[in-house]
Amino acid sequence: MQSHIDNLMSMIKAQPVAKSGAELSVKLVALKDDDDIESYLITFERIMAAHKVGKEWWPHYLAPQLAGKALLAFAALSITEVGEYEAIKDAILIRYNINEEAYRNRFRTEKRKDGETNREFSVRLMDLLQKWTKGKTSVDEIQQVIGMEQFLNSLPL
Repeated sequence: MQSHIDNLMSMIKAQPVAKSGAELSVKLVALKDDDDIESYLITFERIMAAHKVGKEWWPHYLAPQLAGKALLAFAALSITEVGEYEAIKDAILIRYNINEEAYRNRFRTEKRKDGETNREFSVRLMDLLQKWTKGKTSVDEIQQVIGMEQFLNSLPL
């Protein structure tokens, strides 16, 4: 497995790392085991967007920063997938067990934190709701999700 990881990493390092010919003017921070993977990826995406890096280059910047479970997820991807940021991100989130069900559970069990304002708590809840219902754009689709949850919760164990 380690040789597979080393092989993939050498392929990424062999690729030219540039945003249309220029170096990135900010130093990316490597992922650590105790980092919140969602926050890390959002920050990475915002840095790439702020520096106008084409999405086709994102894997070249992200791959060398990965560690732990994220690196294992990356190593399990095919050669084609390692060049696609969304495929890398999806694999990492799956490895961390971050999916619609996890967002639903967090949405339903979330509590207001000490010192958190009502507005901050509301924003956190709405963020979890949006992630839970990702891809659902109509009221009908969202009603289906909530209705199915209620149905499943009503079934005897």
